[in-house]
Amino acid sequence: MLAQDARDRIDVIVGGVTYSIATARPRKGRPRPDEDEEAHFENGIWLLRSPQTGSVVDIRVALGDRVEQGAILMVVEAMKMQNELLSRVAGSVSAIKADKGQRVENGSVLMEISAPPGEPP
Repeated sequence: MLAQDARDRIDVIVGGVTYSIATARPRKGRPRPDEDEEAHFENGIWLLRSPQTGSVVDIRVALGDRVEQGAILMVVEAMKMQNELLSRVAGSVSAIKADKGQRVENGSVLMEISAPPGEPP
């Protein structure tokens, strides 16, 4: 038996026969296949959305901070698992829409990142 990991499925080969198993959720760190990076932008501002329902346990940046792509912005806990939410863009924190200890719903906007002046989002 051999298993091959793909973006939105797992292919398992048993006795020379390949079985594809679609995954309901993307693997950690990989966007959903239907998730377009542009969908996170509104009027040139990137929106950090909660990937699940949980509680904000830490906010690692402050309003006005300059962040790089991949920087940890916030930590959300769900089912006793702490998930570090990363910036997908470089820019400045223009709004923080959640507080430490606040319960957040799946898809709710937690933070806004604006591109620096003169740079496209």
